[in-house]
Amino acid sequence: MPNHNECEYSVPYEDGPAVLREIRKLIQMKHPSQIFPVEYRTVAADDIWLSPYFERKTAMISVSGAAGEDYWDFIRDCETIFSWVKGRPHWGKLHSLGRSEIEALYPRYGDFISQRARFDPDGRFL
Repeated sequence: MPNHNECEYSVPYEDGPAVLREIRKLIQMKHPSQIFPVEYRTVAADDIWLSPYFERKTAMISVSGAAGEDYWDFIRDCETIFSWVKGRPHWGKLHSLGRSEIEALYPRYGDFISQRARFDPDGRFL
């Protein structure tokens, strides 16, 4: 695959097919020049506080834009669809969410921040 920039979100497993259909419609109607594959995989739930799979079986949906091109309109349009089902971003890939949006998606976010402050009071590992 050519160089690209990727955005990937976890969505509740049961919503995955509908979200995928909406992404397909978005590409057909608004972003027909989008040539990269849309990737789809499923992941079991886990108990890791900041995991996209925290306490829910998940469908991961990945969209990409060509490196060197303006792909942010496409990414943001996809993020709108992901937000309909409380999609959680993959930490190592593109997303545009701020702290307040992240806090709302991760039920144990506040607990994590408290523990981080307890074990790293000087913020050396930030």
